[in-house]
Amino acid sequence: MDCILLTIYVHPEYYPPTLNAISELSKKANKVIVITQKASIENWNFPSNVEILSAIDSGNSLSLSRFSVRPIIGFCKYCKLLQKTIGNYSPNLIVAHDPMALAGIWILNLFGYVKAKVWYHNHDILNNNKSSLFGYFKYSMLKWVEKKSFKFISIFSLPSN
Repeated sequence: MDCILLTIYVHPEYYPPTLNAISELSKKANKVIVITQKASIENWNFPSNVEILSAIDSGNSLSLSRFSVRPIIGFCKYCKLLQKTIGNYSPNLIVAHDPMALAGIWILNLFGYVKAKVWYHNHDILNNNKSSLFGYFKYSMLKWVEKKSFKFISIFSLPSN
């Protein structure tokens, strides 16, 4: 396989199983590109054929915990990086590792940018944050997008025990 694109909204170093997945995928492809919202830790030694791309500089904080336009701008930057990377590398497989990553792929699929097979590995259960209007809206939208995305997902998996 020439190229695999793995996308996870939160930096993969926060999720050891995702680090393992990246390592295993790097054995199956010439190139693995990992797209994340924000570089933060960057202590992990990834295999030489793995490239980490971040939509937001690590100095900028675009937390999703409060209502402002900053999270929306951050998500738009993330989607733009996804679009650019898909266009430049034409991956054979796109792996979404969380609901926010799937939402970005869903948007690009609406506009015809997604030609590769899509694998959705949901390692998190959506948290219904009813403490804020923004949290409730985000939860509702991501849940809706997950349901709609099954029309184009080729592979779906959950973590095993």
